[in-house]
Amino acid sequence: MKFEINQEQIQELAKQALESGKEEARFILRLTRGRRPGPSFYYRSDWKVVEGKVDEVVIDHLYDYPTQDDEVVLVIPKAIPTVLIYEHEWDYGEQDQGSQKTVYVCGSNGWRSVEV
Repeated sequence: MKFEINQEQIQELAKQALESGKEEARFILRLTRGRRPGPSFYYRSDWKVVEGKVDEVVIDHLYDYPTQDDEVVLVIPKAIPTVLIYEHEWDYGEQDQGSQKTVYVCGSNGWRSVEV
């Protein structure tokens, strides 16, 4: 996973998320961290906290070899603002490959997001 966004970009994305981003959750954000453990195709999703601090509580573990090994996690901010970058990558062959990054920002009104 590559969480390569510089500090200036983080500030701009955080501002954008707080002003016009999608409303996600009041203060407890639910995300999935996981990967495909089997051969052939793959997907991977994870996040990195780039500003602030969070507590993470695993509420479920979904495992089904070879297709799924995921943790469902509640992300609880310990500081305002908190900024995290969530990245999801997949490769299911030539016709379906890609990645998606989402920046989540927790301010005084809860979590908001913007896709990068």
